[in-house]
Amino acid sequence: MPSRRCALVGVAVLGTAAWSSARAEGAQDTLVAMGRYLQAVARLFADTGYRVDGIEVGALDADVRTALRHEIAQLAQALDGLLGPKAVFVQDLRGYARRARAGGFDSPQQRRNAWGAIQREVEGIARGADDVLEIVSRADSRLDVVIPDEDRLRLGQVMRQRRLLLRRFPEIPPPEAAGELLALDEMVEQHEQLRLATERFRLTLEGKRRTLAA
Repeated sequence: MPSRRCALVGVAVLGTAAWSSARAEGAQDTLVAMGRYLQAVARLFADTGYRVDGIEVGALDADVRTALRHEIAQLAQALDGLLGPKAVFVQDLRGYARRARAGGFDSPQQRRNAWGAIQREVEGIARGADDVLEIVSRADSRLDVVIPDEDRLRLGQVMRQRRLLLRRFPEIPPPEAAGELLALDEMVEQHEQLRLATERFRLTLEGKRRTLAA
């Protein structure tokens, strides 16, 4: 248990660092801080999914099974809604980095426009994070049967902080220098790892829902 609390504190510290960087530092420092935060969140999703996978749900009463199945379906759907915009976001970030390295921008304004278009995509991801946050934060939720309270608390805090960071993303200036583009590559890789960890967590929940329906 202490290790899980320490992990949550660690993610919070990294999230605060990334948020502070987005407000005060240049693109490279901010992207590095965000990459570290995303890496930590991916580990939290993986750890939570591992614990959820080990919980038995076969002997629950019928009314509990029905309520739980409904809530798991809602959470899985919310996670799916988060994953779609994120996949497009990752693809577009990679495209920006390739174009910047190839000298594909004819002017600083063209670079700013391309980066600005990507920055506007974060609103869809932030809305997805809001949906997940609402579900895992319900006081009367039956999700505690498959997601222990401490893990639900972790997920809620991570989603809350992630939403704040996403809405700070538009403050990052367009990456241009070699170091900034390298930091962007690393952050994109951590975004992809978080996307994969989120998808595995969603599939674990779907497996529990199928078991409850059997």
